[in-house]
Amino acid sequence: RAAAGGAAAREAYVGRRPAYRRCSDFVFPVALGDLDVEALCLGLARLLRQTLGWSKVHLGPDTFVLQVDVPSCLQVPGHAWREALEGIDVVELRVDCLASAQDETQLAQEVAQLRRFLNGTPLLFTVRSVLQGGSFAASEAEYLELLRFGIRLGVEMLDVECTVGQATIDAVVKARGTTRIVGSFHELREPMPEAEEQIAGVFKRGHQALRRLVLRRQRGPALAALEPLPLPGVRAGWDLRPLWRPQHRVDAALEAAAAAGAAYCRKTLSSLTPAGRQFPILGPWRSEMPMMLANICDGVLKELGSAHRCLAEPVASEMEIRRLLRLTSVGGAMLIGPLKQEALSLVHRFETPLAEAAGAIDCVARGEDGLLVGHSMERQALCARIRDLGLCSGPHGASGRIGLVLGGGPSGRSAQAALLELGFARVLHVPGDEEHFFSYLVMLDKSGGEKLGFDVSHDNRDSLRVEGVSGGLTAAWNDAQGPASILRVRPGDLIVDINGASGSVGALVGQLGLDQPLSVRLRRPIDASGPGGEAVADLAALAALPALDVLVLAEPPSGGYHSITGAQWLQPTISRLKPVVVETTWPPPVEPVATEGPHFGKPSLAEMARASDCLLVEAMELFFER
Repeated sequence: RAAAGGAAAREAYVGRRPAYRRCSDFVFPVALGDLDVEALCLGLARLLRQTLGWSKVHLGPDTFVLQVDVPSCLQVPGHAWREALEGIDVVELRVDCLASAQDETQLAQEVAQLRRFLNGTPLLFTVRSVLQGGSFAASEAEYLELLRFGIRLGVEMLDVECTVGQATIDAVVKARGTTRIVGSFHELREPMPEAEEQIAGVFKRGHQALRRLVLRRQRGPALAALEPLPLPGVRAGWDLRPLWRPQHRVDAALEAAAAAGAAYCRKTLSSLTPAGRQFPILGPWRSEMPMMLANICDGVLKELGSAHRCLAEPVASEMEIRRLLRLTSVGGAMLIGPLKQEALSLVHRFETPLAEAAGAIDCVARGEDGLLVGHSMERQALCARIRDLGLCSGPHGASGRIGLVLGGGPSGRSAQAALLELGFARVLHVPGDEEHFFSYLVMLDKSGGEKLGFDVSHDNRDSLRVEGVSGGLTAAWNDAQGPASILRVRPGDLIVDINGASGSVGALVGQLGLDQPLSVRLRRPIDASGPGGEAVADLAALAALPALDVLVLAEPPSGGYHSITGAQWLQPTISRLKPVVVETTWPPPVEPVATEGPHFGKPSLAEMARASDCLLVEAMELFFER
């Protein structure tokens, strides 16, 4: 039995490592010194998702691969990774370029370090031989062992050279599990016509995801074209990208040359597929809704003959959402769950001022100008449902209607915005007990030593309070957002996180003094009235209402709707005025069960509505309307 810690535990692990390796299918490496347990749990969840075959790698038009060919990933600073990974669909790790390529323990550390910055970006594991223009000069048996170890590390894609022996290829295909194989052929002079037949021949069993032909030009960046093989069950897609490295910026001339070269390759090396983009559905890890909706939407797109594809992507942070929305291959996304508010800072504009005022968006679409537009589909769906019920018909429309939004959060604010948009005469709102803060992200590039341009005070516990904006980078950010944007930095906003540093004023001030790109998280108190309407502190006010046309159930307080002051007036009001009751949250909130006191035995509001013969619009019905 190993000791609880210290040298004895390490010695026991080293002694047992050969047995662990024999009985395990995969390896989850942890970078030395990485104490971020939450991030490690998320990384393990991604590995399990990949091994179960639930991860999807989109490779279609306008997808880009970043090739990493540094001697050690451990030597690349974090800000360089963040800059290099912007807009990258797949990261290709050139294992043959690593100084520790054939040391499995050190290679696992390199992959662990790289994964820390990927935020879910798929990893392509490549061991390029000297024959194909790389640095790996060992035997084919050692090449096979490296590829097998890459599969054990849970990489999403694996590059296999078609010039190796058929037995090696067969062994890799047998061991690959859910890893997608890229069959590659690198020609150092000109692409040969027989390359396609050669790749197709060695991967005759149809296990290959893509073929890769690389043309290395005498001038300008090398260009690669990935194309699908015409094999059953293989999704069409191709990829063109300049080969550049995270330690170098791509200047304008190189970008122009790469764009021109890519256009040439698309015409000469690719059978162009229809322009299709990916539309991910982003939701929390524990929700099955994204996968269900993605399957439905993707099936509809196929039925329509569309080249677009829809896929489910679990996300746990705004950085993951940012990574996906910055991809050129993404035409839009649907957001489910608590991150609807976090996406506000990632869009360039909003469909309407009400969508911005709601403080949450649940759909992002790329406009014809390439910019991201934020939509509140929850608001639009509620508007459509209320119109379908005839509540806005007649000569006066909804001008005589009264609505009540019970609860807060993004759903509550979206409901307020919907009723205001429909022209309701009165929109009453009872907020939940959620923390009344709007959180947003500001990106300031201080790499050149520019002035930040805001004054802060330090006497706000673990945050910095913005006292004023005086110019510099912050004023430029505000000007770019527009005069009415809620994403403008304002006096009173609280800085709570900078580049992942939080929890103390000292940590925040330390980050502000560094000349590097800054990711600044700010919080601002939200007006309890939301986008507009009348805030209600006590539901006793319901007794005086002459009518109540719509009752929207948003995110309740932690104690449930019955914990709201004056909640005893809900049941008689529903029975007397018989409003249309609309649930907005899915899954429906579970009311705390009271074992004693005034709330004991109280039915849920949905049960009250049914008992009073009110029309009930269930959450799932509204969800599919969205």
